[in-house]
Amino acid sequence: TGDNRAMEQVGNWQVDGINEKIAAAAGVDVSSVTINDIATNPVSGRVYLSAHIKDGTNISPQIWVAAGDQLSPLDVTKSSYATLAMPNAPADKTIGEGRRQRNARDESITGLTYTGGRVLVSGLSANDDPSSVWEFQFPFGETNSASSVEIYHAAHGRYEDEAAIRSFVTMEINGKPTLLAGYTCTPLVKLPLDELTPGEKVRATTVAELGNMNRPLDMLVYQKDGSSFVLMANSARGTMKISTANIEQNAGLTEPVKGGGTAGQEFEKIPSLDRVVKMDLYGSDQIVTLMKSDDNSFDLQIVDLP
Repeated sequence: TGDNRAMEQVGNWQVDGINEKIAAAAGVDVSSVTINDIATNPVSGRVYLSAHIKDGTNISPQIWVAAGDQLSPLDVTKSSYATLAMPNAPADKTIGEGRRQRNARDESITGLTYTGGRVLVSGLSANDDPSSVWEFQFPFGETNSASSVEIYHAAHGRYEDEAAIRSFVTMEINGKPTLLAGYTCTPLVKLPLDELTPGEKVRATTVAELGNMNRPLDMLVYQKDGSSFVLMANSARGTMKISTANIEQNAGLTEPVKGGGTAGQEFEKIPSLDRVVKMDLYGSDQIVTLMKSDDNSFDLQIVDLP
């Protein structure tokens, strides 16, 4: 993007109704704008928003840049980029009936991150064991097949490999880069990256059950007062601050956790972050958040880490 200069200090800035401002700038109704994710440029301090604008059956993906009270679209024609087609993606068709109706193609990619010279991608594949994680070297080269991931879902009392990871982060556990991933309804699992084996099924360790009827929306890892924490924004259970204390010794849940109960790693809810749907680190002591208001508008705010 060429965005390699720090912007002028603007304090704890925020942009209220940022989806409305994008809609106005793009000349469309606000209902046509969906913000998918946010990311901070740690060098410049600017915040990037991935969005799509729907016009009938046409969907236009866009990137917008926020800095203080300035909001502008990114001209991707002036940016360097590389592309990679996801291998073995699900067929584009709707299956199931009623509330169980879905198109697995929509979950081809549910999360991604860059770490250690590679891009990790979670989602569903067309394999018989669809829940998958891909590792792609960057810059993109030869594509590899996915590793299928199986977990013990304590709320359901069984092993599962059909649901996609909803959000994930990477962190070091016992000196090993490790995937820490959240699923719908809401198991939290750990999986060392060196155990990912393309074309094979691997079993992750379920380190927490965080309650049913819920879906993780976003996750990040941070340090505070000498300890590591995971912050997880959720669809129905607010934002959780999850302790990683002794997570390396956590052998995993293997017994059912019924009635919406919780087990495993300790956590606390952060009421001030209940409305968060997306977030990213903003320096070492703050996060930038996308918060949903009661009127379905979205505000971009910078707040202190809990």
